[in-house]
Amino acid sequence: MKTRYLKSEDLINYKGDIIQCYLDNLQIMDSQSPLDFTKEEDVISYIYPLIDGFESAVMGIFDDNEEYLFGLIVYDGIRLTEDGNAAQLHLATCKEMWGSEFISVYEEELRVSMFNTLYCMIPSYCRSVISLIKKLGFKKTGYIPKALPYTNLKGKTKMYDELIYVYTK
Repeated sequence: MKTRYLKSEDLINYKGDIIQCYLDNLQIMDSQSPLDFTKEEDVISYIYPLIDGFESAVMGIFDDNEEYLFGLIVYDGIRLTEDGNAAQLHLATCKEMWGSEFISVYEEELRVSMFNTLYCMIPSYCRSVISLIKKLGFKKTGYIPKALPYTNLKGKTKMYDELIYVYTK
């Protein structure tokens, strides 16, 4: 596996792979988000500004020949100063790659990242993501009570806490 920052033309070349990453992670958006990640145009309109933006960057995780894109690491709200760098982290991985191999890719990216502080905000409903980031060394630092609406497995929409996790070097 290899990683590199995405360019806008990658949206065309890997469009299907990027869409699959979000289809496999539909809980990235809450149930009242205007974006529908089952629609190609919504995925592209969400990712393009993150690739082309001034305070964001998107890292792609590829097979060695760059035939397939298996995951995305999004750095958003990037802040750079003399005494440290920080960004909000978002992850999206194709379901077929979930597991220990991908954890090691994420661990390596955290190790070589330019950021001293990374933070993420995760709905308490998303237990598998919480487990992943804990394995990566993120620590819970707080929460926002009943901040996000999600539809649970019983089909009922209710408000869930948004948990705040931080990784520091």
